[in-house]
Amino acid sequence: MEDEVAAMDTHSFETGDGNGGDVILRLICSDGVEYEGNPLHLHSHVLNKSKFFQARLSERWSLHSSSPEIKLAVLPNRVAENYIKCIRLMYSSYKGTCLYFSGVDEALDIFPVASELLFEEGIQACMHYLEAVPWTPKQSHKINSLLSSSQVSVSSDLSARFGIPNSLFNKELELLRKKLPEMFSIMWGNKSHKIPQSSMRLTIVQYLIENFQDNKYPAMQEVCRDTIINEFNLKVESVKNSRESTQRRESDCENLIWLLDVIKICNSGIFETTFKILVEHSQLPDILLNERYQSSFSNFLLQILVDRYMKGLANGDIIIPRSFRISFLRMWVPVMAYHICNMSSFYSPFCGAFLTYSESFVGGVTKMVGTLPLDDQKALFMSWKSSMERFGNQEKQVFQWWIDAIWLAVTNVNKVVSGLSDGE
Repeated sequence: MEDEVAAMDTHSFETGDGNGGDVILRLICSDGVEYEGNPLHLHSHVLNKSKFFQARLSERWSLHSSSPEIKLAVLPNRVAENYIKCIRLMYSSYKGTCLYFSGVDEALDIFPVASELLFEEGIQACMHYLEAVPWTPKQSHKINSLLSSSQVSVSSDLSARFGIPNSLFNKELELLRKKLPEMFSIMWGNKSHKIPQSSMRLTIVQYLIENFQDNKYPAMQEVCRDTIINEFNLKVESVKNSRESTQRRESDCENLIWLLDVIKICNSGIFETTFKILVEHSQLPDILLNERYQSSFSNFLLQILVDRYMKGLANGDIIIPRSFRISFLRMWVPVMAYHICNMSSFYSPFCGAFLTYSESFVGGVTKMVGTLPLDDQKALFMSWKSSMERFGNQEKQVFQWWIDAIWLAVTNVNKVVSGLSDGE
């Protein structure tokens, strides 16, 4: 077995050469596309250098697989090649050779991957190397960011170069993890406190903006990010479950509007994450189509779906993969249509907003559908026509008119694009 590893050149597993490997690894890039070097044929006794792979291999072989296959998602801020470099270090470690880096930038690329894969020798090698070599100002900033966001214990020598009091920083971090959710709970009115809710809301906004604008401590930003996403998820769950209380559901929607506006100011990446969370709540659209709602609730809901998300998608402020765009259009277009119709009643105090929402809805959906291949477009229109069976006669007629208008606009665009292609 050791001879197999010794004979294996550094190129073999990257090109998928199956000689001697007993594990198949497939790297999936953040856009959902497989790494071009897949499949990677690796050795289990080498991968066991990583606690992550050790656990995954234990799971796979427990299913009596003679040649386990592992799929590993590449995180959005990383590239597949850095995972390859980290695996090469595992082979070097297994052979007993020193772990070398071509420079500071390579060590900085490998360090977060080694941390993710729980490859302890790789983590330590990165830190020892970085501690001993000169840095440029840009590299120094990046190292400082990695230290403050890392979940592993940073070497004392590396910390000393920055003068970071690790114990004090960690205490502040733990305090933030505890206090920030409490502040949200007070603001939502779930917890009594002498501080008024309006004052707490202002305090949270100021605190979040300060943390996201200051890039000195990414670990602080990560706590803020996790807290915001968790609060968003809780509010969406509450909208889904609070069927007995119209007032509670409207309050949750109003809070979601405020939270989304704060998120857009602080971090656009989190705004995209909340959109994906909404799409993944696949049961919620059915709930919002199965009941009769007051027009005031429809107004709050449309401020979220049309004014925030639809506008963000149509303007390119939210960049998400095709699969999420399709899911959003398929599940949420009928919901938006239903609730816009719900505001069209003459007796509704929001009757005047009907035309505004109608225009934004048709324009936004048209732009989004235009980003999809023709087969996807046709499938969506078929899905929407099928969903109309759940509408009343009046709502069905309005929705059909909107669908026809969208289809006409998209078809005209497709003709123009086809004409340009033919001309070329």
